[in-house]
Amino acid sequence: MSKKKSNFKNIELFWNVQFIYELVLAQLELQSFDIDYQISEDFRNFSIKDFPDLELFLSRTAYFQSAHSKSSLYRSITSKNISRSINQYLTHWFYPYKGKFHPQMIRALINYMKIKEGETILDPFIGSGTTAVEAQLLGINCVGVDISEVCSLISQVKVNSTSYLEEIIFNQTEFEEKLGIEIGIAHV
Repeated sequence: MSKKKSNFKNIELFWNVQFIYELVLAQLELQSFDIDYQISEDFRNFSIKDFPDLELFLSRTAYFQSAHSKSSLYRSITSKNISRSINQYLTHWFYPYKGKFHPQMIRALINYMKIKEGETILDPFIGSGTTAVEAQLLGINCVGVDISEVCSLISQVKVNSTSYLEEIIFNQTEFEEKLGIEIGIAHV
């Protein structure tokens, strides 16, 4: 049974979705929000008839940049990073850890597992703290463990660095003069 196209609204994937697993994670995100969808022939756009909770979807989605012509929170967060990379925002990627996951993937998996704000997630191999940062952004508690003391330190710095942002911005000029470089902190 076909539905009238006029009843559907489009939601759009991020431009960087290029692998099958990313498309599957995007579809799993839609399913986790109980959203019925149709996918376009080019696999770039999804047609949605109705959102059970559009605002919740826009605040949590990882693979969709917009829905019903409204930008997702993830799009807003990633648009402020200097590198313009979709996965290099906030404290992600400041340390070149070889075994890290993409934040986008972690966020989608958290959505798929339907972990809600205030609940707790366990990451038994915290590595560079990607899960901890994404959980923090979603209001989810995270317990992380790692045998590597370096990984433990890196994840703590990534998660706790936001509490020092005002102090860093306040002292930006002094830091730049001492280091002899422009830091380029975006004031938001």
